Amino acid sequence: MRTAELQRRLPRSLVAAFSATTLILSSLILSSGQAVRAEESSGLTARSMEPTIVAVGDSYLAGIGAGEYLTVDGCRRSARSPAAALAARTRADLVDLTCPGNTIPQALRSTSRIPANADLTLIQAGGNDIGFAILAGACLLGGSSTCSAAVGAAHRQLPEVRRGTIDLVRQARLKAPTSEVIVLGYPRLLGGAKQCSALLDQNRVRDVNRLQRTLDRVIKSAARSAGAEFVDWPRSVDRASLCSGDPWYALPGDRIDDLLHPDARATIALSRSLAKAWTP
Repeated sequence: MRTAELQRRLPRSLVAAFSATTLILSSLILSSGQAVRAEESSGLTARSMEPTIVAVGDSYLAGIGAGEYLTVDGCRRSARSPAAALAARTRADLVDLTCPGNTIPQALRSTSRIPANADLTLIQAGGNDIGFAILAGACLLGGSSTCSAAVGAAHRQLPEVRRGTIDLVRQARLKAPTSEVIVLGYPRLLGGAKQCSALLDQNRVRDVNRLQRTLDRVIKSAARSAGAEFVDWPRSVDRASLCSGDPWYALPGDRIDDLLHPDARATIALSRSLAKAWTP
């Protein structure tokens, strides 16, 4: 997609998509209840003949944006999610405990469903804890002061994200003591300030990018403190940001609850990185 075409799609549709912040927030609230139902289900079991991968976390690890969805226990997940793609690559069984809208406390509750024989546990959480939906609306539609306030509020949640990430790793190890644990970061939503100048002013771009980098550093530090490995989304995904000529993200025109999530190209790229980090 050419940059000019992207510029036409984004301004025309972002207002419709993100002015409906209540719809997005309602979706997150609904997902909170769905996550509880998912973790209480007794239908997730692991076969003993194959290595077992467990996925715990939010919509990014659930593969929202990648298509081919299946709703199980009220949680929508993609057959093209990073965890599903890794399981296919390694011929592993997948126990998927992800749910869109999951915060760290909800992800922690879902760890009760981790089977003791898990070989790998993937964890991705923290984006919803810093208010990603509110942040996206504030910075993509609001003025600079609105964006700055949302970014500041997100930064203040980072200590809780760090503590919660450590708790997630510890709980995963308690449930499956021999499992390797990999904690994931978040992809870069925006490109450089100059690259994004047609969409947002430079101050907002810098604020959002700084927050994303800080969030990743906090998650990485917490993962390593708890003895887990950290894997970030590959640079190929970062280069295909919303400001690129061909973004690897769900865009206006796609489902509203897919917006700003990595598409199948991005999730497959991440699965390759995970395959390099883990060998059954």
